[in-house]
Amino acid sequence: MTQTIVRNTIGEQVFSELRNRIAAGRLQPGEKLRPDDIATELNVSQTPVKEALLRLGAEGLVETIPRRGTVVRRFSKTHTAELFEVREMIETWALRSGHAAGRITPGFLDRIAATIEDLGKATDGGRFNDVGAAMAADRRMHHLIVALSGNSMMMDWYQRVISQTEFIRLYAVQPERGVETMAEHMTIYAALQALDLDAVLGAIHAHFESACGSLLDDVQRHHQKR
Repeated sequence: MTQTIVRNTIGEQVFSELRNRIAAGRLQPGEKLRPDDIATELNVSQTPVKEALLRLGAEGLVETIPRRGTVVRRFSKTHTAELFEVREMIETWALRSGHAAGRITPGFLDRIAATIEDLGKATDGGRFNDVGAAMAADRRMHHLIVALSGNSMMMDWYQRVISQTEFIRLYAVQPERGVETMAEHMTIYAALQALDLDAVLGAIHAHFESACGSLLDDVQRHHQKR
């Protein structure tokens, strides 16, 4: 079945379509992406497809391999660990900057509380009953923390890092992480409420250490199944 893309925003829509397919697992790690086939399917020229693939490469979701072409990226345990290390570095810097600038305001705390409420709605009996909604709530909380920096360039870099993390979670995630994630977010929130920077940084470190450890196990199991 041929899908037609609205031509007034061809480049953006091709990019969004391919990114969504990767995010939904419809394009699997290691799968080859042929510009001519994609262009035919979406009823567009190859130019916006190639542009979209370059943008996906910039986000780290695809990679070009000699003699194979462009493929959906496979994530190793090493790369997964590095992503969490970078995320913690960015959030730690943002928290220090935001705390010093007085940006941890009641309004900010209300927005953090709203993400925890949404996370709770996506969790039932200690399990994620809606992984997509849980990931969205988690993403919003971490974006709010990075926004404390007031640095738009840092936000752009963080988006690339978190996009890769979320992609890994889509094919390697434990629904049972719900209870731990909820508890870790509550600990971060409580430390933010107290304006205790050391406690916040400690809670962030513990959260990333726990999440990364769980995800590394999932990535290992995923590769063993291949």
